[in-house]
Order: sequence, then C-alpha cells, then structure tokens
Amino acid sequence: MNEFPAAAEELLNQAQALHQQGRLPEAQVAYESLLRDFPTHPSALAGLATVHAQTGNFVAALDLYTLALKLHPEQAEIHHQRGVVLRQLCRFEEARACFDRALELQPDAVETYNNRAIVWKDLGQLDKAVADYDRALALQPKFVNAWKNRAITLRALKRSAEALTSYDQALSIAPQDAQCWNYRGHALRDLGHLEEAVASYDEALRQRPEYAEAHYNRSIVLRELLRHQEAIASCDRAIELKPDHADAWWNKAEMLVLIGDAAQGWPLFEWRWRSSRHGKEFRDLGRPLWLGQGDLAGKTLLLSIDGGIGDVLQFCRYAPLLVERGARVILEAQVGLLPLLRESFEQVELTPFRQPLPDFDCYCPVMSLPGAFSQAPVQVPASLPYLRVPAASLAAWEKRLGPRRRPRIGLVWSGGALHFKGQEHRSIPLSQMQPLLTYEADFHCLQKEILPSDRPALSSLSIQTWEAELHDYADTAALVRHMDLVISVDTSVAHLAGALGHPVWVILPQDPDMRWHLEREDSPWYPDVMRLFRQDAPQQWASVLLRVAETLRKFLAEHPIS
Repeated sequence: MNEFPAAAEELLNQAQALHQQGRLPEAQVAYESLLRDFPTHPSALAGLATVHAQTGNFVAALDLYTLALKLHPEQAEIHHQRGVVLRQLCRFEEARACFDRALELQPDAVETYNNRAIVWKDLGQLDKAVADYDRALALQPKFVNAWKNRAITLRALKRSAEALTSYDQALSIAPQDAQCWNYRGHALRDLGHLEEAVASYDEALRQRPEYAEAHYNRSIVLRELLRHQEAIASCDRAIELKPDHADAWWNKAEMLVLIGDAAQGWPLFEWRWRSSRHGKEFRDLGRPLWLGQGDLAGKTLLLSIDGGIGDVLQFCRYAPLLVERGARVILEAQVGLLPLLRESFEQVELTPFRQPLPDFDCYCPVMSLPGAFSQAPVQVPASLPYLRVPAASLAAWEKRLGPRRRPRIGLVWSGGALHFKGQEHRSIPLSQMQPLLTYEADFHCLQKEILPSDRPALSSLSIQTWEAELHDYADTAALVRHMDLVISVDTSVAHLAGALGHPVWVILPQDPDMRWHLEREDSPWYPDVMRLFRQDAPQQWASVLLRVAETLRKFLAEHPIS
C-alpha cells in the first residue's frame, strides 16, 4: 500500500468524523477534497463510496469500490462493502463472489458471513445461508442480527421450531428488540401456538407501542382465534399509525364481511390491490375502473378475473344484472368454464383468460362486484339456478353412468395441487374421509386433480374417479347434476353445485373464507341448497367429518332409490 503524508491522514480523520456524525453532505465534500490531492487513497475512496451507498446512489458507490479494489486488491473490507452494494443492485452472484474473496482475505469476518448468508437466501440456497449464519455465530455467539436472520431463513425452510429457538437466543441477548418479538410471533403462529403468538406480538408492542406491523400481525392471529372484534381493533390501530397500511385495511374488510357487515366490508375490499400479497397481481387494463358509480347504459363493461374458478362461478351471477342496466357485458373466464358459461348467459359475451382482450369502455374485477352493488348478505342476487348444463353433456354423462342402483354421492376433499395460498388450510387428506364411505351409496370423485399423497388411500376405497373424462366444467356440472348430493370442501365444485341449485354440503375450516360468514349452517349465496359444516378446531377434521357422516346416514335413509 502507498504511504500517504500526515496531511492526508488529517483530512481523512476530518471526513470520517463528519461521516460518523451523520453529516453526509459535508463528509462527501471532505472525501472529494482529499481525493483531489490523493486519488488513490483507499480509505477515502471507500468512505466516499459508503456515503453514496447510504444516500441510495449505489451505482456511484459500486464504481468507487471497484476503483479502490483495482488500486488495493487485498482490502477485505472493501470487497465486503462492494458485495453489500452489489446485493442492493440485485446482482447476487457477484455479491457472493465479493464476500467469498473478503473471507479468503479475512476468514474471521463475522459481518461478511452474515451478509453472504443473506445473499445465499436471495439466491434460494437456504441451507447454505444457515451454514453461514452458524459460522458467524460460532465466531460471535451474541450476534443478534445473525440469530434473527438465521431464524427467518429457518422459517423459509419450514423449520419453525428451530426458528423459534433462534429468536429466543436473540431475545436472551436483546430482550427489548421489538422486531424480534414480532418475528417470534410468526414462528409461534406457524407452529399453531396462537395464544403464545398473540403474547409475543403484545410484547413487541410493549417495547414499541407504535409498531404498526405488530398490530397488524396481531390481528391476523386474533382472527384465527375467532376473536374478530379484537382483531378489527388491532387493524384499526395499525391503520391509525400507518393510514396506507393496505394489508390491515384488507384484513379488516374481510373480517367485516365475515361477521356480517357486508355494506362496510365489501367496499374496503378494494384495498387488496395495494396489499403485499395481491398488489403485484393488479392488472391495470388501461380503462377506467367501474366500482358501481356511473351510468352503464350503452357502455361495454369487462368483468375481469382476479381470483380462482370458484370466484368466477360465485360472482358471474351479477353479469345479467349489469346487462339489465344497459351495459354490453364481457365476462373474462378460464377456458374450462367457457362451455358452461356460454350455455348459461346468452346475453353475455365471453373472453378467455390470458388471451388478448376485446375493446371495452370500463372494467370491474369479479370480486369487486359485491362492493360495486353495495349489497348486504340478505340482498345478494341468489335466484337459483343461474347456471345451466348443456343438454349434450347431461346426456353423455347419463349414458356413461348407466342405471342408478344406489344413491350417488359426489365427493371433493381437496383443491387439487394446492394452487392457491391457503388451499392446504381447507383440504382434507382422503384417508380421513373414511367415515363417510361406510354407507350403501355409490361415491364419485368430482375432482379433476388428485394429489399424489391421496393415491394410496384411493386404491383401498370404493370411490369412482373420472379424471380422464372431466374435460371442462360443463362435464363436471353434468356429473354434479347426476349426483343425489355433493359433499365438498371449500373449492370451485362447491360453488358450481350451489350455482346449479343442486344439494351440496360444504365442509369448512374453523377460520373460514369471509364469504361463508360465521356460525350459520346455510349460505345466503346459495339459499336452500347449501349446508355448511364447520370445523371445531384448527386442522382437526375428525369431529366435523363424524357430524357429516351422521347427517349423511339420515339423508340416505330419507332418500332411498326405489
């Protein structure tokens, strides 16, 4: 390394003092002044680079760190800082290479192990990330951030019990760390320890009362505990602290609908588009968004997809009402729904999802329709059936099924390949459906997809499957119509049966989707044909299935085949 005169070191000390005081503009000027006279000074180059990084100018910071390393390639700390900037620029492989070189030069650099672990996580190499956190902690057992980051990574690996241990280690060192208490609540929730999770969020709030994210997270767990008024109050507090907290608004909206306050809840449901989960899914279609205001006469309104097949089946009922208002209505739908919808809505145009859209004047996502109509639950348009099965499909399935010898029961126990977040929360392992299969009836699987984990049970149960024959929802609808009863978890087939005006029993988790409300055994969306069976405790299906089985016994006694 070049030697620099005392004057340079004095200027460096002045710049670093300003830097340490947080006087970044002045520190920048001081570093730049020093570099005009000593352009190869590594500490000045690195210091100026750090100022740029701290002010968000990562490209300038990278250029300076790169120059410093060309002049002084053996500086481990500069390799490390260059890696930090490269990560900020999402150049993860290059960042990892910088950390690798820094550790070659300085094998006991705790912060470098921690930062390389973060990049391993960015790259999806979670096990390597945990290994680096372990190396950092072996060198510095009281490194709180390494314990916290290790826990976050373990949660991502679904090793929540180990994550909880890491959070506890961090809190034994820094018991006033509100963020750590908040994250610890997440791990407890993963493990099903909901009351303890609430207590952890409470402690986070005791340490930092204005911690909006902890208020919001607390609301999630309180909702799962069915303590809805407390959960709404937690959402309100999060919103008070952070008025644009979209997730809190969205959670509040769902709970209002769930407890029966649809008039207030559905309009607030629009906050979902700004939420962390759904915000990236918002489709700006380049036309005005229609949410119930304004005359539609003579206008073309697109009803766009923003959910799954079940959502389209439930809310397509609004399309004829919009036609009555004078709109030309185009309904976007998944390809598998098109034959059924074409049969059901002659005055509605259809367009397939993920295909170029026809011209339109305005649009409304299908799940925004209840809010657009400002309907309370007892006022939902529920004239059943509003879906019709093509006659050819009915005839084909009548021939395929043959003469009816015993009552036919259609079954749906899972949502297929768990495409949607939360689907596992409302699916039942087929092996647990055994209590329903002991009666004199013919059981038919109405699912197009069967999970590999259910195959062993399926081979030992008397259930007729139709995977190869179910080409679209017109086929599924025809099969439903030939059943005496459908028993389903919360999936699209439950909505299909209800929309067909066909008897259907729906088995719900304890904390159900908002559309099913609370406690009631019927649904205003599907009056007279739908019966709801609710779980008594989270992830505990045995007791509700026994109730369904007993009710099925009575149903079969009352509906013999003559």
